[in-house]
Amino acid sequence: MDIVSILAAFGGGVFGSLIGGTTAFVFTGLMGLAGIVVLLSGGGDAILNNIAFGNVFLGALFGVIAFLVGEFILRTFSSYADTHIDMPAFTIAVLSFLILGILS
Repeated sequence: MDIVSILAAFGGGVFGSLIGGTTAFVFTGLMGLAGIVVLLSGGGDAILNNIAFGNVFLGALFGVIAFLVGEFILRTFSSYADTHIDMPAFTIAVLSFLILGILS
């Protein structure tokens, strides 16, 4: 397992936790269908192995991390502020900053 796979699982976990469980499940099904279409048209099986059915446990772990960061942001900034803080957008910004900091 290399750093790109770990970061891809992190991004998938963040994406899945932000859009919700049902939507993430439907998105996984659509990616599975897209992988089958690519496989039947003569392409490789990389989309099925890496995107649709990648490391589920690592993605779930990073989804929990994204949830915890989002809850921390919600409880810290929205509870003690006079204005509304958009928790999903703030969480995406913080985690994108962390991911880009790791990559660069």
